[in-house]
Amino acid sequence: METLVKVLGFVALLALLCVLGAYPTKWLINYLFAPGLLITVFGVAKISTVQAFFLNLFFGFYIKGGK
Repeated sequence: METLVKVLGFVALLALLCVLGAYPTKWLINYLFAPGLLITVFGVAKISTVQAFFLNLFFGFYIKGGK
């Protein structure tokens, strides 16, 4: 039982760190690029936290080459 609590705590901490890591990307895109680029190119006004997380994930693999 103690091991299960430790694993769940680790998963919760990892999820929290992922969300906190996505917020700077979200704010950067929404408030720096959104007024012009996103509306013109993609037709959207703002991105969500989940979209920012997946952008971080995608570019992390893209820049590092998936290694």
